[in-house]
This record gives sequence, structure tokens and C-alpha cells, in this order.
Amino acid sequence: MTHTGQRRGHGGPVSEYFNQVWTPSKEEQTAVTNNQQKHFNLTFKVHYKTDFGESLQVVGSIEELGAWKDYKCPMTWSEGHIWVSETMSITSCSHFMYKYVVMHQERAVKWERGPNRIADLMILPELSRT
Repeated sequence: MTHTGQRRGHGGPVSEYFNQVWTPSKEEQTAVTNNQQKHFNLTFKVHYKTDFGESLQVVGSIEELGAWKDYKCPMTWSEGHIWVSETMSITSCSHFMYKYVVMHQERAVKWERGPNRIADLMILPELSRT
């Protein structure tokens, strides 16, 4: 038996259309020393060709990304079908899960398929230096 990576409610493997092209740079990560709480400034950027009238949102496991139930992180289309979120401040934790969602008339019409993406903000800045 071959495992296809499918999970109930999420469909098949991660869509090839969702090729993430951005990770936070070292300059975008800052530490807040009071209360030993970390503070990260994060921008999402992804290449995806939508149909006319569609847009993208990021939704995820942390409150800043809607805790899987609200759409709090809209993205803006730019040349070359690159979608970019506004820079957001993440203070709730340094790691979380997220997905991209296709929206039409403020309704979710397609969730990214496959396993959830995982962001670990403590190591991503190191990866962006290579």
C-alpha cells in the first residue's frame, strides 16, 4: 500500500502552484527582551496564478493568522503572479502551522492541499542567508 499523504478534509499532495518563495530575513526578525518574549516581523510571499476575481489569504494555527477559523491575513497580487501579505507582527510563539487559501467574494473556495506548512521563526532567518 502506498501512502499518498492524504488526510481527511485536506485532499492530496501539496499543490505545485503554491511554491513559497519567501522566508523572513535576519533583518526582519527582532527580539523583544522585556518579558523574554520574542517578536517577529513576518511577510508571506507566494507565487500562484489565480482566476479572475480570486485572491489569496494566509490562515494558520496562531491568533495572528486567525487560529484556523478567521481570515486575518489577506495578500495582494503583484506582477508575475506573486502574492504578498502585509508585514505582520508575531508575538504569540516562534513556530506555527499555516496554509494558503483561495478566496472569491470574501469566501474561501479552495484550501491548499496536503500537509500544513510549518514555520519555525527561530531557524528560518538562518536559512535565508544561504
